[in-house]
Amino acid sequence: MGSETKELVTAQKRAQKEHRQISSTINNLLDSLTMANRDLVDQRLTELKARLRELDGRLAELDHLILSQVQIK
Repeated sequence: MGSETKELVTAQKRAQKEHRQISSTINNLLDSLTMANRDLVDQRLTELKARLRELDGRLAELDHLILSQVQIK
């Protein structure tokens, strides 16, 4: 595995870790939802879901790049 592929795999692992952390945060927010904090939780959920969509796109891009690197070899 070349150094570029290793860097891509490292970036992929970081993005996967962040994705898991955000998913966990979303679950914690949903577990702590009350009428008193509903508006704040909703706002934070919107932000977190947007970040998850960004990460999903980044992970798809990294998957493609890694696959391309492997096919080149």
